[in-house]
Amino acid sequence: MDHFAAALSEAIYPVRVDRADPEAFHAEVSVAHLGVIGVCKSVGSPHRSLRGRAELARTITHSFNLAMTLEASWTADHRGPLQLLPRDVVIVDSQYPIRADLRESFVAINVAVSEPWLRQWLPNPNVLAARRISRELPLGAGAVVLPERTVARPRRRAARAVVRAIRPGRLPARADCERAAERDTSLRSGGALAA
Repeated sequence: MDHFAAALSEAIYPVRVDRADPEAFHAEVSVAHLGVIGVCKSVGSPHRSLRGRAELARTITHSFNLAMTLEASWTADHRGPLQLLPRDVVIVDSQYPIRADLRESFVAINVAVSEPWLRQWLPNPNVLAARRISRELPLGAGAVVLPERTVARPRRRAARAVVRAIRPGRLPARADCERAAERDTSLRSGGALAA
């Protein structure tokens, strides 16, 4: 469990793991950094993860994290209780504590972006942070529909390229994201995905 917590802490933000069966616990973490975007896929056994005072104090940068599981329901307490179904998304604000309880084996995807990067599209990320975003949205799992006036116009195409590159159920290869960026001329000229 300590190795899993350390891998998540390096990939996403500082976290601790408990309430897991130490004899049966297993987990894997895969990470890809795409400029200022970090994509983490974790697969593992039931457990609870926490971010309390100690983990918040170790957090270096303010980030927002889009988190979802692919097949497991789970609960979270992040500025209020949440019941999440598979492929529901929650946007986690790294400045607030969170407790996530996964009571069955899971595959989870976490997309981490810095606060300044997210504010390019969403001037006030707290509008959606700490809320359940249903998997039933018209664009399907992994896509978040924002009101037209909420999203900064020049960055919309770049956001669609990122969503196309990140398919539910697999961690995108850097080449997948680069191909998506190549198809989008706004990204080729130093758009939103430029480091």
